[in-house]
Amino acid sequence: MNGHFRKTSKLLCGAMLSFWLIFGFAAVGAAANGAGQNAVYLELKQEKLPPSPKTFAHPEQPTVYLTFDDGPSALTPEVLDILKEEKIKATFFVLGNNAQSHPDAIRRIVREGHALGNHTFNHQYAEIYRDFADFWEQIQRTEAIIARVADVRPKLLRAPGGTYNHFDAFYFYYLDQAGYEVYDWNIDSGDSQRKGVPAAEIVANVKKGPFPKEVHVLLHDGAGHAESVKALPDIIRFFKEKGYHFAALNEKVRPVHFPLGPKIPPRNVTAADFRNMLAAIADHESKSESKSESKSPTCLNLVWHDGAQRKTLNLRQAALQNGHFYVPLKDLSDWLDGDIGWNQFSKTATLIYGRHHWQLRPLDGEFFDKTAEMPEIAVRTGAIKLEAGRVRISLRLAAQLFDCEIVSVKISRGTGMIELRDKSAPRQ
Repeated sequence: MNGHFRKTSKLLCGAMLSFWLIFGFAAVGAAANGAGQNAVYLELKQEKLPPSPKTFAHPEQPTVYLTFDDGPSALTPEVLDILKEEKIKATFFVLGNNAQSHPDAIRRIVREGHALGNHTFNHQYAEIYRDFADFWEQIQRTEAIIARVADVRPKLLRAPGGTYNHFDAFYFYYLDQAGYEVYDWNIDSGDSQRKGVPAAEIVANVKKGPFPKEVHVLLHDGAGHAESVKALPDIIRFFKEKGYHFAALNEKVRPVHFPLGPKIPPRNVTAADFRNMLAAIADHESKSESKSESKSPTCLNLVWHDGAQRKTLNLRQAALQNGHFYVPLKDLSDWLDGDIGWNQFSKTATLIYGRHHWQLRPLDGEFFDKTAEMPEIAVRTGAIKLEAGRVRISLRLAAQLFDCEIVSVKISRGTGMIELRDKSAPRQ
């Protein structure tokens, strides 16, 4: 990514705050019809955005969000090792083509409680900023890859090169209607300003600030950024010495948005284009839920073993959605001797299994590891559902919660058999 924003970040900081206090916006419900929709279109044509009803959480202490763009790559595990050693969480805005090539890194990012964000498929400015339909296609393509690899559909998004001089009001509005939260940054490490920027220069750039209460740092973990990895421990140490708390982004964090730039490529968006795109966005969720569904087996048998004992659970109501089986959490907990509870007021489930104390919020699609020695980190996922008063989770998530792994899957003539093995069991 071009690092052209490093030298302008301080100048833009004040403009960003004032601009988005006035014009910040969020989803305002279903797309307006008729005259209402036309009024929105006319406002957007004038680069005006609807006022926002959205509110964001305010951290109690100064917080820094380390963000890594353009990965994953062979360097990403090194970044994850450093973050794990420092016991901090970060956010990875990944490219679809790299997610496809490094699926294990994507799964590890999710497994270790970091946030995933969408960064388009190939980062090619000429394609994604030609027209929003091209940008949208890449976002959906990357989302599908991440969902297939890690069972997550991230709603965090970063524009390649940032939004300044790339996004117009239509881009912001469309993405907001689709439920995405767009994040720019307020500190550019400068690690993409040119090839091979040395670690010392990267650290020096970060130390220039600015240092508001919430800091969003732009870094890269894509190929060719080994110096960024070298700089990371010093950057972490610097913010710790300044008293900052580290956190991963989530949709409740107030985004940093650059103002609309003066050199946005001319795009002639007609009223018909606007209506068609809103219709495509409105249809996206239903299509993504149904396109991969197939007929569920009439019976699903789960077999679990740990080397000493073997258990079988027969499920007649396992749902197959988007290529994944969803099973009742309580049935799994009872079967594997977990301790489960349900708070009807907050619609929150708790699960104690082994050394873990999990909290699941199916309405938000989030789960936490509340184990005493670990920080409470929210992981957003599409693998949790609340259906007919029952919490259902995908088997992939079940394997994580119950410390096991899926050994084999066999589906034939309306019957399925899935074998699970306790991770502590000796391999045969």
